[in-house]
Amino acid sequence: MDYLKAITNTHPNAVSVTEIDSVYTALDKDGNSVTIDQSLVDAEALRIKTEHDSQEYARNRQAEYPA
Repeated sequence: MDYLKAITNTHPNAVSVTEIDSVYTALDKDGNSVTIDQSLVDAEALRIKTEHDSQEYARNRQAEYPA
């Protein structure tokens, strides 16, 4: 899942997100730690994945019939 995008979508004050050993840390513009709400991130990551999966047919058609 795309947790980086999910974090930045749900925590707009996070300007820097790092991941070390599957642990994400977010910082604001002043370098202060941003508390990540995991339930928000999980829901947004699922929404992103669902949206991506729903476009599989279009992606496959585009590859078969390039413009």
